Amino acid sequence: MTLKGKIKKIEADRGNGFIQSDDGRKFFFHRSHLEGLDFQKLRPGDEVEFEFDEFRGQTTPKALVATIVRAASR
Repeated sequence: MTLKGKIKKIEADRGNGFIQSDDGRKFFFHRSHLEGLDFQKLRPGDEVEFEFDEFRGQTTPKALVATIVRAASR
């Protein structure tokens, strides 16, 4: 399933971050699953479109593939 959301947090030292979908859910992503995005240029507030894995128990669902829709104002 494809969703839209915004980058909420970047953990540059770990190579990952979190996306909050438009419906309020939080998704984890790793730099290795980005398509057409430079992880180093991502910033909180960037709007993204992403696919996600199903929920696995109590853990945060994972965004499998993320592509940028619109960058936040710099």
